[in-house]
Amino acid sequence: MVEIANQSVFVTHWHEDNPWKDSILYVPLEELAACDASLVGPSIYGGSPARTIEGTLDHWKQSGSKLDAYILVGSVRSGGVRYGPEGSDYLSPMFSLPKIHALKQKYQT
Repeated sequence: MVEIANQSVFVTHWHEDNPWKDSILYVPLEELAACDASLVGPSIYGGSPARTIEGTLDHWKQSGSKLDAYILVGSVRSGGVRYGPEGSDYLSPMFSLPKIHALKQKYQT
């Protein structure tokens, strides 16, 4: 569990295993999913249709049931979802810059 000043307490599963633990801002998984760039429109890589927030969450949950959502503090546009203890056990989706920036500002003190 990680408590952020003036904010909710976020339950984390992999904080001690996260190589970026000293430079991340935890956010609610659902709110990070709302920042997924694939919600905006078709993928530039495959032309697949836009996802819903629920579809993004379902996709992320295929990696595991214990998920930590975070934004890297030193970056405006980078974040991820950690699903395990190994260094490579994380997802790094593309995010909508305005949305992830707004989410970062919402939770950063």
